[in-house]
Amino acid sequence: TGSAQMAESTRQALMDEVQDPALRTQIMQLCEGVALADGHLAPGEANLLDAMIKAWRQPESAAV
Repeated sequence: TGSAQMAESTRQALMDEVQDPALRTQIMQLCEGVALADGHLAPGEANLLDAMIKAWRQPESAAV
């Protein structure tokens, strides 16, 4: 089953397991590369990438 058919709660639980920011960056780069490999970004691929960005967004630093 592709990620489009995966329950959102399951997908979120899997993303929550990845805590290392460097690993998160690497995973996102690899997923983006796979998603764009055929020259087309399908809606399910875009949804997965968006979910990763939202789940792993770094909080903005407070202005000093």
